[in-house]
Amino acid sequence: MKALMHHRYGGPELLTIGEREPPALRPREVLVRVRASSVNAADWLMMTGSPWPLRFMIGLTRPTRQCLGLDVAGEVVRTGSAVTSLAPGDAVFGECRGAFAELAVAHEEQLAKKPGSVSFEDVSTLPVAGTTALQGLRDKANVGPGHRVLINGASGGVGSFAIQIGHALGAEVTAVCSQRNAAAAQRLGAAHVIDYRERDFSETDERYDTIFDLIGKTPLQRCLRVLTANGRYVSSVGRLGWVFKAGLMSLCPRSRVRVLSANANTRDLETLASLIEQEKITPLIEHRYTFDRLPEALRRQGQGHAGGKSVVVV
Repeated sequence: MKALMHHRYGGPELLTIGEREPPALRPREVLVRVRASSVNAADWLMMTGSPWPLRFMIGLTRPTRQCLGLDVAGEVVRTGSAVTSLAPGDAVFGECRGAFAELAVAHEEQLAKKPGSVSFEDVSTLPVAGTTALQGLRDKANVGPGHRVLINGASGGVGSFAIQIGHALGAEVTAVCSQRNAAAAQRLGAAHVIDYRERDFSETDERYDTIFDLIGKTPLQRCLRVLTANGRYVSSVGRLGWVFKAGLMSLCPRSRVRVLSANANTRDLETLASLIEQEKITPLIEHRYTFDRLPEALRRQGQGHAGGKSVVVV
């Protein structure tokens, strides 16, 4: 099968598209013929092996898994002996390791059936970005009707879903992004937009029930200053020292800081697909790439300042 391979850490110029054997199946795993995938910040981090401590999980000197890609959408080819919820021919989407290939293996509990009315391209944007937004706002921040939510980094893949999910939960959403992406943020449901080039959200007189920080560069104390008394700061990004400090703070019983480590699961994937069917969320697809242009898609991801998701059609 054809797959995007990386044998050492570095930039997109080190990537190659070559042939490899289809992955073996464990009892609870599913072999998927990939129809579409999408690019995430995590793909860039795993490709570059940066920040360096990440390598304790993905390989110290070289990648232990040589095929990148997390978001998968396609058809079930074969199932493991213990799989009960899926069968060959089912159209599915979810999260796995090695999605940038013609065939990928995913765990049954990280897949959901694709609704017939939703395209493979659209559902391929959901597993990482959609799940992160949903679990961050619903589970970590307990966002509900009337809450004031600020999303820092609102124009990227996670941010564009977070605007819509926050709006669907009944919150008043403020999006922090560039002026170039302000109109798109408002179309997605943002009541207010702050151009980060003109204003620092942490220096305003506004107060928020939730800050969902997808950038991780503003000092924590400045973020906490603009929270309400019972407000919550949620994030999973930032420099190593920042993540360590936030993690320690989140351990305190009364802390307003929550560190997010999102994981796709069938229930949440079904929730996201239902929100698309109900037209409460719409994937914001900025670029579409063919499989042979995957290195270009990853290079675009590394440049930042995204205006949505990049989708790869396999």
